[in-house]
Amino acid sequence: MFNFIRCSHPDCDNFTVTNQNECFLHAADKEALHTQLVRNLEKKKPLGSYCLTHSEFTDLDFSESKLYACKLSNSIFRNVNFSNSYIQLSFFELSTFINCRFEEITSKYSVFAGSIFQNCSFAGSDILHSNFSGIHAKNSIFDDSDLYFTNFSNANLDNVSFKDCNLKKTDFNLSVRNEVSFKYSNFEEASFTRETQS
Repeated sequence: MFNFIRCSHPDCDNFTVTNQNECFLHAADKEALHTQLVRNLEKKKPLGSYCLTHSEFTDLDFSESKLYACKLSNSIFRNVNFSNSYIQLSFFELSTFINCRFEEITSKYSVFAGSIFQNCSFAGSDILHSNFSGIHAKNSIFDDSDLYFTNFSNANLDNVSFKDCNLKKTDFNLSVRNEVSFKYSNFEEASFTRETQS
């Protein structure tokens, strides 16, 4: 797991970039740190226990990446391809994804909570025990995916497709759904409300 070390800059509560004393926002060598991360992901090198948040990634091919216990939160991803990647126990919360592809990924115990997804595709993926609570997703696709025990509670879903998905133990409690399709999916095994105890 990445180190939970706070930035040395006064009054900053962000985590430091791995092997640095400051977070990305306060790092003196932002461009070099960003370039190094992009190069490693483009070369398909496994990335483990790495933290670099609050960054922007545009027009990049990160397909077949292997991310283990990484933190890339509060970032912006535009036209980034993560297809065929393996993502385990990694954190992308409070990020923005525009025109991104996550097709045929495997995601286990990863967190995308509070993120924005526009025109994104997760088709054909295994997304297990992952957290999408509170996301805002528009014009996005999860078709043909296994979403076992994944959390979409409090999500705002607009024109999102879950066709032919395994929704066993998937949580949609308190989600807002507009033009959402569960065609051919076992939606009766998902949770849309929580029982209250008297």
